Amino acid sequence: FQVLVKRKIAMLEGPALQCVGLVYDELIRIIGQLEAKEIARFKNLRGQVVEVMKRLLLKCREPTELVIREFFAMEQS
Repeated sequence: FQVLVKRKIAMLEGPALQCVGLVYDELIRIIGQLEAKEIARFKNLRGQVVEVMKRLLLKCREPTELVIREFFAMEQS
């Protein structure tokens, strides 16, 4: 029984990490579509805001993937 459960848990890790990637991609897409009237006039500012947001999301993605890997490692043990 334990062997079966561990296999099933291991099978879920890939889709969970894939889900993180899909959420990241969707957030990047949403950031690219943001258009506020106030910021649209300043193209450089808009570009910088988008770039900062992308870096922030990338910075948060790595710890999220690490937590998911650790969670599945704990569940398997």
